[in-house]
Amino acid sequence: MGLIHRGSFNDKRCDATYSEHKSQVYRVQWNYLHPRVFLSCSEDYTIQIWDHTERHSMFEFFFEHEVKDVAWAPFSSTLFAAISGNAIALETMDRTKFVAGEIEKMDKLLFTARMQ
Repeated sequence: MGLIHRGSFNDKRCDATYSEHKSQVYRVQWNYLHPRVFLSCSEDYTIQIWDHTERHSMFEFFFEHEVKDVAWAPFSSTLFAAISGNAIALETMDRTKFVAGEIEKMDKLLFTARMQ
C-alpha cells in the first residue's frame, strides 16, 4: 500500500498518514498557492489531491498507466501536469484534461514561470 506520512524532521514525529494509494507513491508536492493542499501520484495509475487536514483525498484522477511524476503549475492553484505512459497530460481540478503530446522517455517534470 502506498502510504504518505506528514511530519517534522525537527521533532522526529509523524503528524498524519494518508493511505488511499494502492501501490508505491512516486511523488508528493504541496500547492504553491494553497498551503493546505498537496497532490500525490502513484504506481496505482492515480493522482490524489488532498487537504492536509483531512484523512481522505478530495479528488482522484485515473490514468491508463502508472503516473511517474506530477507537478503543480507555479502560476495556478488548479493546474498540474503528469507523466503517465508515454504522454504528458495537463489537468485541472475541474477535470479538464489536455494531452500535451507523446514522449519517448521522461520521468520528471519541471514547471517554470517567466515573470513579466
